[in-house]
Amino acid sequence: MRKPKASLSEQTTTPTQAESSVEDASTARHDRPYIYHNFTNSLCHKCLKVVSAKVILQDNKVYLLKTCPEHGALRTLLSSDASYYLSQTQYNKPGTLPRRFQTPVEKGCPLDCGLCTDHEQHTCLALIEITEACNLRCPTCFADSDIGRYSPLDEVERMLDTIVENEGYADVVQISGGEPTIHPHILEILELAKAKRIKALMINTNGVRIARDEDFVRSLSKFKGNLGMMEADIPLGPAVSFLLASPTINLGAIILLFVVFGWRIAVFYMCACLLAAVLVGWAIGRIPREMALRDYLWFLEDEPAAGEYRVALRKAVVLGRQLTRKFLPWLALATLGGILIDTLVPTSTVASLSTLSIGAGIPVAALLGSVIYADILLLIPVGYALVQHGASIPVVLTFMLAASGLSLPEMVVLGRVLRLPLVLLFVGATVAIYVLVGFVFLWV
Repeated sequence: MRKPKASLSEQTTTPTQAESSVEDASTARHDRPYIYHNFTNSLCHKCLKVVSAKVILQDNKVYLLKTCPEHGALRTLLSSDASYYLSQTQYNKPGTLPRRFQTPVEKGCPLDCGLCTDHEQHTCLALIEITEACNLRCPTCFADSDIGRYSPLDEVERMLDTIVENEGYADVVQISGGEPTIHPHILEILELAKAKRIKALMINTNGVRIARDEDFVRSLSKFKGNLGMMEADIPLGPAVSFLLASPTINLGAIILLFVVFGWRIAVFYMCACLLAAVLVGWAIGRIPREMALRDYLWFLEDEPAAGEYRVALRKAVVLGRQLTRKFLPWLALATLGGILIDTLVPTSTVASLSTLSIGAGIPVAALLGSVIYADILLLIPVGYALVQHGASIPVVLTFMLAASGLSLPEMVVLGRVLRLPLVLLFVGATVAIYVLVGFVFLWV
């Protein structure tokens, strides 16, 4: 019987004399004391010239090995924990592009920075240096600050505008220096930044003036926080659709419409409200949110770690308090305006809808209804009375739709959230759709 062939792990060989002999020291090979990981460009820390660099792993640390023609071999610590450094690659993702690049590629990285078209990522955190001066003389200063110039306001504003134009809106902007709090116009600079589309604003400071100047701290307190509507990350289109649909459609209104006008009118009214809400929401939602929202909605950002009920409740209370302070005066003004309009617009004006033809009545009903505010449940009996006095059903339904979906108070409050062009677009698109829906009522 043939003996089975031994497996690879069981096979043995007889070494030759040369193989089994001790390797001569002159022919022995040795490993480098590090592991090569990557290759990149860097700077000589003495002359700031661009030099090639190896990224290497050694003793569980990450170093850059580079050679400068003038200053020779250099080694720079990149990370004190190689395991952690390597583990971060699992979070890599495709880079997010800025809306606009600043510079073309001419000399190569990092000499074309600005951002250039080779840059892989948008500006996550923008740092603006407003001065080279400082009120400390630390022996080690990464900014090399001492006595220097203060950037004028127009220069700072150009820098802020450039960041916002490149990004659409800035995630984080840090005001830095030098020591930025000693800039003679630091509060004006913060006001400028607050007026821009910037989600979070920070000051890089040594804290000396904050510790010594109580009035300055009080002045700073009004700037704390970040942009509430932007931070909530709520899509604008669905929010507008909800704003239109919620007052015009509810179970009570549909049941009452069914009882008073019949099922066909009730179903078509509900479909018309949904269609108007979806179309206007879609149109507004096509506009970038950072171009639509006003930039003054700020709330405190002293948020503990997420995940607890009390944390969420505290955040909601803080946000509600901040927004209430912002909106309450305007809400009071809008309510007063609504009361005056409902008082000054005589009943005969609404009743005159019954005397108009359909061609004139529907646009007039849409415009009149968009100024007056009333709950749809209260409007149904009014609409029924108008029909009994001879008004056509399409005119009455258009009035009911506009009066419950739009109002002057709503426009005032909405104007504190959206920029004026967006408010005008919202009102114009809504009224136009209500008029179109009114004429469609002719076929019901």
